[in-house]
Amino acid sequence: MATERIRLPERIERGRLLAAIKRIDEDGFAPHQQSTTYDLVHDGRRYPPIAVVAFAMEDFTSKSVPAAAIRGGKGT
Repeated sequence: MATERIRLPERIERGRLLAAIKRIDEDGFAPHQQSTTYDLVHDGRRYPPIAVVAFAMEDFTSKSVPAAAIRGGKGT
C-alpha cells in the first residue's frame, strides 16, 4: 500500500520547527531517514529536513506523519 502524500502549508512557524529540532535532539528522527543530499543546519548541527518538517507538521496537526509522506529534494 502506497503512503499518502501530505500537502504542506506555505509557511511553518519558526517555533514549530525549533520544537521539531529539539525533539530530534532528544529522541532521534525515526521513523524518518537521514538526509542524502540536503541538510538543515541549526546551531552548527545537521538535521534531515524531511524529519524536521514532519515533526513540525505533527505538532501543528496533532497527527502522526508517516515516513515517505513528505517528499523533498530538487524539484519537489
